[in-house]
Amino acid sequence: MDTVTASYEKVAIEVRLVELEKGGWKADFTLSGHTDSQIIPTPLSFAREGAFSTREAAKKDAIEEAHRIIDEARTKAQKESPRTMKTLLAMMALACTLGAAAVPTGATVFIEPTKDGFDVYFSKALETKKVPVKEVGHREDADFVILVTFADAKERGSNDYGGTIKVVGKDGSIAWSQVATKKGIFLGPRNMAEELANRLKKSIETGK
Repeated sequence: MDTVTASYEKVAIEVRLVELEKGGWKADFTLSGHTDSQIIPTPLSFAREGAFSTREAAKKDAIEEAHRIIDEARTKAQKESPRTMKTLLAMMALACTLGAAAVPTGATVFIEPTKDGFDVYFSKALETKKVPVKEVGHREDADFVILVTFADAKERGSNDYGGTIKVVGKDGSIAWSQVATKKGIFLGPRNMAEELANRLKKSIETGK
């Protein structure tokens, strides 16, 4: 896997380029804005469908799509409230995960450690919510790597808090991702971890 970074309208773009076994290239990308950004208030990951004959073609497609999404989000940000924008962006992220391969029952997963310890909350939530996956302690033993983030109400500058989850396959492609928000300034990382775990469980059970 090859990673390329760029920026547009003060939004960071991280493109992951993967050379396919059957030939060709595939690209996924993540957008992340500043903490006070109304354009991209939380990190969003997108999976691109299809393959390209060259690395440069896959990179160009991903960056052009990233620019389109940022432009669309910026236009909406000028018309909508920040809270409405978060909902719209979450819907955009979900729409881009349709068609990506669902995580199968019984898959082994490695949870990427986080600086704030949110990974520990999520690990416990997998057990509490009985998500049908098996957590392993080493990345190389896992079918998928799970990356999670948490932002409390103070960080978000609102009366709700948010979290993201991204499930990445061995080839670096994004199998599934979600963005979530919950109201309540007195709620915390445990509640968000359980919300993300519930969503992953539902995805596994429904295949979506």
